[in-house]
Amino acid sequence: MRALSRTIRTLAAVVALLLSAAPANAQQVCLLHGTAVAQLASQHSEQAVGRGLIGDGQAVVEIFVSEVGTWTAVVTDTQGRSCVVASGVSWAQVPQIVGDPS
Repeated sequence: MRALSRTIRTLAAVVALLLSAAPANAQQVCLLHGTAVAQLASQHSEQAVGRGLIGDGQAVVEIFVSEVGTWTAVVTDTQGRSCVVASGVSWAQVPQIVGDPS
């Protein structure tokens, strides 16, 4: 559980970095959360594999993955607006580390 918590915190930091590094002219895809989840499932066969809070609960980051390895990172704000912040291919599940990794 500790390793999973650390992974989620790291993932949230990466997403925050991606958001701050996005070019000003980049167009972000944003939808209501339910619509975003439905479209990821129907158009890309992606399902949520993990989620975590960003900051003090200002937003939630979710990772959606398909069986063929496509993935999408979505950030949802407190109003229920979900924005795609990154997507890609070749997702690989990392085995969970048991015990204290330090």
